[in-house]
Amino acid sequence: MSQVQTIRERQRYHDLFEGAPVPYLITDRDGTIRQVNKAAAVLLHCPQDRLRGKPLATFVPLEMRPHFRRQLQQINDARDVTRVALRLTPRLGGERTLVGTAGSARDGDGPAELRWLLIPGATSDAPALVPSSDHQNEELEDRRAAAERAARDMGDLLAWVSHELRTPVASIGGYSDILALGVRGTLTPDQQAILVRIQQAQTHLIGLLDDLGTFARAGSGNLRFAIGDVALEPIMEHLIAIVEPQAAKRDLRLALSDTSGIVVRGDSERVLQILLNLVTNAVKFTPAGGSIIVSCDTEGDAVIIRVRDSGTGVPEEARERIFRPYVQLHGSQASPSGGFGLGLAISREFARAMGGDLTCTEASEGGSVFVLRLPRSTGIAAPKQGP
Repeated sequence: MSQVQTIRERQRYHDLFEGAPVPYLITDRDGTIRQVNKAAAVLLHCPQDRLRGKPLATFVPLEMRPHFRRQLQQINDARDVTRVALRLTPRLGGERTLVGTAGSARDGDGPAELRWLLIPGATSDAPALVPSSDHQNEELEDRRAAAERAARDMGDLLAWVSHELRTPVASIGGYSDILALGVRGTLTPDQQAILVRIQQAQTHLIGLLDDLGTFARAGSGNLRFAIGDVALEPIMEHLIAIVEPQAAKRDLRLALSDTSGIVVRGDSERVLQILLNLVTNAVKFTPAGGSIIVSCDTEGDAVIIRVRDSGTGVPEEARERIFRPYVQLHGSQASPSGGFGLGLAISREFARAMGGDLTCTEASEGGSVFVLRLPRSTGIAAPKQGP
């Protein structure tokens, strides 16, 4: 086949793929979306460019994810096309049941990929998701588009604020370093104490700006994940090195269970960031002399990491609300720890993007327990996965 014919065939395939009246997706072997047509984007209420790079498991209800991972394995192992049935939760809510086929294929010498052809099946919420008139359909589409524009505008604003403030805040750090080096003369003990406070405040501001930037990228769908096998042991070692001094300052007992040999499917940097958010929160809100315990267990094809503290706990009515952006306990919009209240929202977004979840429960002895669930891998990760 000549080069011109090859180009024409590829264009023809693209046109057929894009114009197919049913949802059609192409993922890698782990279920991360690589290509998606317009029908699939409409079904999931998410623009095509934001779907690329997302795990398909993000749209699978939590209780169905173990079954979905088993389906992935079966499809990868099968030699022929496999019939599938999926329950998907679009971004705007509701739930769809889809039936169709999925199979492994390879484009030339490229890596193997999974191709999903899905057809909506009968659902209890079909009237809400498949309007009965063109007017209702147009109204739903208008609302979806308006919500997406608002989300994009908010994301752009947060990203702009984070970017514009970073330069002056970095300048504060630079001038503080100059003073600390004695370039402008030797500082008195009182001046040194003031300088330490300035440097601490600058570091805190940088952390807040990082949270704003991360949240803005998450909201706009621009976060990318390097999903792979992640050994938990080096992640925990890195975690301890960072938080142990903070815990010691507050006379807190910090204990971790053995995680040797436990491997999850995820992004090592995101897993560490989630655990850092959870443990540093526990350090902030646990009274002096208390304890923080990080335990790890395997349950079927999932790994469960629990961060338990002996603090005041989280009221039952707030255990879901605290994962919303900017929400603080007791309804305060100003965090007692000086943050924006984005840490838990970002952490849950990370967990769900990796095919897991993050929830909060009450400890039997008082305090709170944050439960991080991640897909379990039976593979063996590289010795060093921590950043």
